[in-house]
Amino acid sequence: MIARRCLFPLLLGVALSIGLYGAAVAKLPPPTDEQKAKAAETKAKADEAAKKEAELLTKVQDKSAARYIADQAKLGKVVTPTPIVAPPPQAAAPMTAQEKAPNTASAATPHNAETGNAGKDKPAAQADKPMQREKPTGGAAPAK
Repeated sequence: MIARRCLFPLLLGVALSIGLYGAAVAKLPPPTDEQKAKAAETKAKADEAAKKEAELLTKVQDKSAARYIADQAKLGKVVTPTPIVAPPPQAAAPMTAQEKAPNTASAATPHNAETGNAGKDKPAAQADKPMQREKPTGGAAPAK
């Protein structure tokens, strides 16, 4: 008797799961030219709105910085803001064969690759091993 009560909700759950899976996997038709044009127009409007918001944010930040500098000047402190220049956008250049090929000359870790010490600061036997923590010597035992 108990098995029948548990079986119905289980079967109902399985049937709903199969139905929802079918709806989720169904493919949508490709967008029409009209839908593509509307999407492009919406994207252009969103880009323009983002540009306006960025300009307003810059204006408010400049106003806030000027106010801070004026307040500090009243206190007798000289504040020279650091000019921040946005870097020019870089186009993604195609990778050359040398950039694609991994450098197998040295097994450099990221730190050693930056400093140019690929395995030079460790003996050869330790160059490939990860660092291990040293165990504390002596001292008081931890409280239990």
